[in-house]
Amino acid sequence: MPTLRAKRIAGLVGAGLAVAAATGAWLVLATPVFYARTEPIGADHPAKDLFNERVVNGVGNVLLDKSGRTPLDLAITEEMINARLAKLLEETRARGPGPNGAGTPGLPPALEALRIGFEPGRLIVATRVGRGAGSLVLSQHLVVAPTPDGRLRVETAGVQAGYLPLPSRLANHLVRALKEHVNRLEAERPDDPTLALWRGVLEALEGKPVALAGKKLGIALDTVQIDRGVLRARGHRIER
Repeated sequence: MPTLRAKRIAGLVGAGLAVAAATGAWLVLATPVFYARTEPIGADHPAKDLFNERVVNGVGNVLLDKSGRTPLDLAITEEMINARLAKLLEETRARGPGPNGAGTPGLPPALEALRIGFEPGRLIVATRVGRGAGSLVLSQHLVVAPTPDGRLRVETAGVQAGYLPLPSRLANHLVRALKEHVNRLEAERPDDPTLALWRGVLEALEGKPVALAGKKLGIALDTVQIDRGVLRARGHRIER
């Protein structure tokens, strides 16, 4: 029969395992602070208009100045980017099926709750997977910096479920959802105005340098800095 000492050791081991399991479950199911900040931001948030005013118009002013003397100097907050993202998702859902009834309305589930967070030195792309108490936030943490030719270099710095680090290959969940959406748009709505944007996001998550340029005009990035809640970028006009 087990001795009293053996029973105590077994009890301590069992208690330790229970605490470890509870801690692991909390780490996975807990909502990270950055997602708690950004999840409530909807398409009607007033920051959406600030995005159009400061980012869209700011980029336009740089491109329209043929002298090249107008610098790009942006400060994009989480509220601005997520309000615009929420509006984009709303518009995509509203378009419904493709021409002649092809395709199905809606978005891949992984894109329905897509959010972007800014933490010091990191850009975070995240989504909520599942529903109810068992849902979890899957996030891909990215390091971004300008390349020598002014494109945006994106590198994966880690993947998390809640607060629990995961192997980087599990980021494929979000990449697959984006690829599914891009492929569907290319097949059903090749002229969709959001297609280029979604394709750019997909390429960034796949680690490809992103050019902020068209066929003739564009913007070369000089610096990119990310602090909590805000991304700052500076650049200048270029001609191809």
